Amino acid sequence: VLILAILGLIVGVLNISEREAMTFMVATLVFMIASSSLNVILTAVPVFGVLGPAILRNIVVFVAPGAAVVAIKALYDVTKAA
Repeated sequence: VLILAILGLIVGVLNISEREAMTFMVATLVFMIASSSLNVILTAVPVFGVLGPAILRNIVVFVAPGAAVVAIKALYDVTKAA
């Protein structure tokens, strides 16, 4: 989990440009909300069982730190312009 979080931070710092920031943050927000609902659905389906929700949790752990870094960069850019 820690490795996924660190990789997410690296992606947020190095790979998301200012032009892509809004799209990335909206997509991250939508995915995090959807994954909580999908988690409930996948838990009820015997085929996915434990594996489906675990995959969703790991994706959230990877994406959330990157979104936090991009949001902080966006806040800095907004306050710098003012």
